[in-house]
Amino acid sequence: MNLLKSIILTFSLLFIDLQAQNVELRFVGDAMLHSRQLDIALKNGKYSFESYFTDLIPLLDKSDINIVNLELALGGPPYTGYPCFSGPDEFAVSLKKSGFNVFLNANNHTLDRGTTGARRTIRVLDSLQISHAGIYLSNKEREEQYPLIIQKNDIRIALLNYTYGTNGAKARAGFIVNYIDTLQIKADIIESRKRNADIIIANIHWGIEYRLLPDKQQKQLANWLIDQGVMAVIGSHPHVIQPIEFIRNKHNQACIIAYSLGNFVSAMSKENTGCGLMLRLSVSKGIVNTQIDSCSYRLLYTKRFARNQTPVFEVKDLSSTLPPDSMFSTYQLHLVKTDLKTIRKLLKENNIGITEEKER
Repeated sequence: MNLLKSIILTFSLLFIDLQAQNVELRFVGDAMLHSRQLDIALKNGKYSFESYFTDLIPLLDKSDINIVNLELALGGPPYTGYPCFSGPDEFAVSLKKSGFNVFLNANNHTLDRGTTGARRTIRVLDSLQISHAGIYLSNKEREEQYPLIIQKNDIRIALLNYTYGTNGAKARAGFIVNYIDTLQIKADIIESRKRNADIIIANIHWGIEYRLLPDKQQKQLANWLIDQGVMAVIGSHPHVIQPIEFIRNKHNQACIIAYSLGNFVSAMSKENTGCGLMLRLSVSKGIVNTQIDSCSYRLLYTKRFARNQTPVFEVKDLSSTLPPDSMFSTYQLHLVKTDLKTIRKLLKENNIGITEEKER
């Protein structure tokens, strides 16, 4: 009897240990700095972006891995907004302090300060000890560092990152940008498996700007990626939110396609560009396989607010509560309510199996 009790206890502890192997990830969309944001953030000769993310820190603290698309170069002064984005290093520092620990760099603005600016971006992120993917100093560095493998709680996550282009700019002197190329992506997926990845997530910069529904090319590439073994496809670039789909792959595994998370940080005023998504994935690893247990999202809004008559930019979690009307100008209040109505209707009508979080 004692032997039987011992065996039962051993298997119970093993089961508990296996159940404890889980990781929570949160993804946000495009982080940019327009000229007005740069002007407001400069005080006494120094840049500060701390106010941007205060509302999100409690959410980010709950996650193991927080991922942001850094859609600008850290090219050093002079700092510039649209159309060639180059922001101060303090922006990356503030993102890290708020809880973001993985930056994506393969996007159409990564070469806005040329190869020199892109090289500096890598140096800054490395100096801040921030994991990053999408651009590399050389092919040798890419071979060593890509796919980006993040290991947490005994779960190995391969993060892939590619862009449709770089606004016509070309890298020089062997610098590598990950462009969308299915032959290369397939090789990278195979390499992910060789490096014992438990789950592969592809972050793709694609689509048509300001379009609320994915185009044919997005759908084709997303389905191809799922067929190749990718279990989550996370999109950026359109600057507006596009729908999210929960689907099953050929092995009946749960997979997620989020076509566009929209803007995370920007000063865009075009309709629907103030909203963004924070996507949450819960991943667990068992004896047989690794799976996505759940997926949900929160709606975010980034706009200029008035605080003590001083304009500040802040990212607000609107799935929790709408900021008081007094924080908005009359025009901004109209924009935020109109955008929210449009986006919630879009997601209600087009999402497949994914719902909005309502509680913290």
